[in-house]
Amino acid sequence: MKTKSKIIWNSINWKKIQLRVWRLQNKIYDCSLKKKHQVRKLQKTLINLFEAKLLSVRKVTQDNRGKKSAGVDGVRLLTPIQRVSLAYKIKINGRCNPIKRCLIPKPGKPDELRPLGIPTIHDRAKQALALLVLEPEWEAKFEKNSYGFRPGRRTHDAIEAIHSSINKSPKYVLDGDIRKCFDQIDHDALLEKLDTFPQMRRQIHAWLKAKIVMQYETIFPEKGTPQGGILSPLLANIALNGVEEYLSDWVVEIPAFSPGGHRISKPNLRKRLLYVRYADDFVVLHPDREIIESVKVLIEKFIKPMGLELHPDKTSITHTYRKIDNQNPGFKFLGFWIRNYHVGLTKRGKRGKEYKTFIRPHPQNISDVLRKIKIILRQNRNEVTVVDRLNPIIRGWANYFSTVASKRTFSAMDSKLMIQLMRWAKRKHPTRSKKWIRNRYLLRDISKGKSRLRFGYTGKKNEIIGIYTFAETPIIRHTKVSGSKSIYDNDLIYWSQHGRALDNRANSKSILRLLKTQDGQCNICGLKFLPGDVIEVDHIKPKNLGGLDNYNNLQLLHGHCHDQKI
Repeated sequence: MKTKSKIIWNSINWKKIQLRVWRLQNKIYDCSLKKKHQVRKLQKTLINLFEAKLLSVRKVTQDNRGKKSAGVDGVRLLTPIQRVSLAYKIKINGRCNPIKRCLIPKPGKPDELRPLGIPTIHDRAKQALALLVLEPEWEAKFEKNSYGFRPGRRTHDAIEAIHSSINKSPKYVLDGDIRKCFDQIDHDALLEKLDTFPQMRRQIHAWLKAKIVMQYETIFPEKGTPQGGILSPLLANIALNGVEEYLSDWVVEIPAFSPGGHRISKPNLRKRLLYVRYADDFVVLHPDREIIESVKVLIEKFIKPMGLELHPDKTSITHTYRKIDNQNPGFKFLGFWIRNYHVGLTKRGKRGKEYKTFIRPHPQNISDVLRKIKIILRQNRNEVTVVDRLNPIIRGWANYFSTVASKRTFSAMDSKLMIQLMRWAKRKHPTRSKKWIRNRYLLRDISKGKSRLRFGYTGKKNEIIGIYTFAETPIIRHTKVSGSKSIYDNDLIYWSQHGRALDNRANSKSILRLLKTQDGQCNICGLKFLPGDVIEVDHIKPKNLGGLDNYNNLQLLHGHCHDQKI
């Protein structure tokens, strides 16, 4: 590495740096998986590696979507020279700055607020460095049905695991809710479970105890992990890790018999019980209600030493097919509504599967997005603003639910969307007739090979610019992540294919086509796109220079490569 004075941020060979850090992380993962003692030595090497510090600074100044938020020092952005300087300054030394706390609306609950901690950029970079060191070790330890805040895993993997479990037979469900999980984690219990080397332990202890500064008060926390920190999701996963193995070891000791009277083997006993967790949300499924009721007690016992407890009013037992305890069949998980239906005979009179699993968007999530659209239409009178604000919301929502049985839901929502749009147009033009409004805003769009009426306006180049509809998003079944695979297992081909790095945009045909054309790699740095990477769709010739918004003028870039280009 060059001397400090000669390093130029935009000239850094990021590919070389990334590969060196990856190799060390892969070794840490492999040693942790095989329970070798070299883990600590490798971690200490990585924590002092200047290349790792550069990557940490890049993550918090260019890749992090909250990079414009200022901590208590008021610093929002860094110049390239300041980024290099910060990389030389960061050190895991057991110190930290106070955390700025603000209140933001809860997702899906705009009337409720949740606290968000904002560390300084310096502390964010230190946390990113700690994450580089600790995450590979714990990825080798985490359970296969833990999906939240883990690279390469997402909500759709959790939903697919549930679908596979109940697709052949209905089950009882423990729908669990941990009361204020992130705010209640016991610091001493967490540090004991973390069991890391002294230098890292002192630093994490400092972050957990960091002074929290609010507008009118200062808090010295005695428990909980600060929400908003880069390291907080990993610490929460560590706190909750082990429940799946604990339940699995317990259930195999309880004898069970098939309808034919044969004793069920231990491997099959394990399969009958499914524990799926996404961050602090979890469900447990099993065909026996008594087992589910016992599981509830066991989970309470497991999480109690960590200072946690189940919320009595929000934790319930339901069934995927039958109504029990005045509760309708099915359950909500991660925004999806999941239940079984009886099928019986096939159309040809043959006996097929007796039950079928249906997973759809939950009615509450449908109401929430339609209400959000309604508010935007109420607040804006300009069609350009309306299109610009609605399209990301509609696309994002539809992409999230595009892996399940959403086709009818999307069509019904499009009908309601059109009613809202026509009402908006009528408010804007109260003296105009319905025919005039239809002629003005319902335009024939043939740009994507299909002729469809689209609510919108005509652009400067006579192109149709309109509202994206829900039903335009194709329904594509999600392929669940394989077993306990991790992005640190050195299987780059697996992790870069099938759009797994694209999160909720993996069902976009144009983006998948770009990914295939580019062989799954960034056109600037040449590195493979991996889960967790920030990926931008870039116009090769900028639109302000006359570039078109079509496939031939688009490319996929890493977020930091895109920043460097512009």
